[in-house]
Amino acid sequence: MVAFSGIPLLISLLCWSCGIVTYIVSLKGGWVPECIPIIDGCTSISRSGRYGYSYFIFKAMMIPTATLLILYWIMTNTWLKTQHANGKLASRVLLSMGVTAGLCLILYSTFLGSDGDVYRFLRQVGTQLFFLFTFVGHCLLAYICFKQFGRIRVVVWQIGLCALVASQLLIFVLAKLIVDDHDWIENVIEWQSAYILSFLPVLTWALWRRTNFQIKGSTSN
Repeated sequence: MVAFSGIPLLISLLCWSCGIVTYIVSLKGGWVPECIPIIDGCTSISRSGRYGYSYFIFKAMMIPTATLLILYWIMTNTWLKTQHANGKLASRVLLSMGVTAGLCLILYSTFLGSDGDVYRFLRQVGTQLFFLFTFVGHCLLAYICFKQFGRIRVVVWQIGLCALVASQLLIFVLAKLIVDDHDWIENVIEWQSAYILSFLPVLTWALWRRTNFQIKGSTSN
């Protein structure tokens, strides 16, 4: 008997660990400068996982994580159905966004480090759509949870973190329009937004536990 309820925790652990490990490995290899990327923005997530051994580590961690993300959104959709918390349209939109986000992360991770304009375009499409669909999906999920459970602490955290990411996206746009040297600002926002979005599944897991939701798989001879 295998329990799948811990998948959100595993997703967050893999995402956070991947960022830290690949940056440290790239730093040791001399590929990135020394700093605290989430604060200083001296390098991007992509650069941290593009060279040397970090190239293999990033792919080995992020492609399975993207697969788990797809499973996470499928499970979340199933959980909402058990709570009678979403209509058919919301269910389809949420599931479509989640699955698409996971596939885009696989696309981005697969071609990270590949040279050429086509690969660069695929990476840009992959990363932008991943962030967009993950963000909008979690905003929709927070709204559904608010309607279903009210202003409980976990839901307030969901809404607050989604609002924080939205403000970061606004700063990102303004920085590109106003500030000349905006690369470090973009890097900081990229790191922080990625870490926030990868933490949101933990809050979903907390709601699963609150409602005693579990999915288990078993095999038999």
